[in-house]
Amino acid sequence: HAFVHGQLSERTALQGRVLASDSFAQLNDTPVALPALPGEGPIVSAEPGVTFTPAPNDPDNRRAGGYFSGAATLLHAFTAQVQGRASFHHIATNRDTRDGPGGTLFEPLFNDSNRFDGDIDTFSARIDAQIRTHLLTAGYEWEREHFDNSSADENTDAAARVAARLQIR
Repeated sequence: HAFVHGQLSERTALQGRVLASDSFAQLNDTPVALPALPGEGPIVSAEPGVTFTPAPNDPDNRRAGGYFSGAATLLHAFTAQVQGRASFHHIATNRDTRDGPGGTLFEPLFNDSNRFDGDIDTFSARIDAQIRTHLLTAGYEWEREHFDNSSADENTDAAARVAARLQIR
């Protein structure tokens, strides 16, 4: 993340900030009661012949994600009693979860993907005026939102293949 502030003149300043992340996780299955797996010892005996196995490995289950938030603000003092500001903010987030037939329980028959993408843009402007002991504020805000979700699998039978998408603006 980063923040910058620049004084353009005695009465005008420009500020900017950025926050961003990028992530990847290899996911495991939920802990389950299973017969003892080779090489893995029991943790808690649930009943005779059954072992509680903590989070068995799922070699093809993963999640990748990202986040970005950036803003720019222009500040200006028209007089000692009247100040204004205008700002623009963009935020974007994405996540893609992929899974396949590898793993121990409840695995999909084919590789699949669930992707979620969204972003929001916001512009705002505001003026503050100090009139004697009162503060008068006037402003405007505009916002735009977008969401996109796609789900698909790699079923070899094209007629049974899943390909779904939802988009909202």
